[in-house]
Amino acid sequence: MNYFRPLADQGVAEAQFVVGAMYKNGQGVPQDYVLAHMWFNLASSRAQDAEVRDVSAKSRDEVAETDRFPRAPRLDPLRSALAKLEPATASKPTPHPKAPPPAKADKRARRRRAGAYLKPSKGS
Repeated sequence: MNYFRPLADQGVAEAQFVVGAMYKNGQGVPQDYVLAHMWFNLASSRAQDAEVRDVSAKSRDEVAETDRFPRAPRLDPLRSALAKLEPATASKPTPHPKAPPPAKADKRARRRRAGAYLKPSKGS
């Protein structure tokens, strides 16, 4: 790891692949599928050689398919469950208590555009 990590940090695709394999297998480092996926992804995106790129992409996909690789929760079932729990009015945003009503804000904006707030210049 002491030899390959500095090279991997410099962007050498072969070293990035080796570091990814070390994290995948737990050789010299704690086994970490997320870091293995990251290093394989970097190696496949930066490799000049097609063979290194293909092997890195294949290893990245293998790591992603393992049961131990963390997955983001699916939001669709969560959103539908929350929609059933909350009433329809709860989804509307409440205005800020100190915000002016929209009519006053529109009136002020019209005055600014019309130049009502511009002070006359001295000497005119």
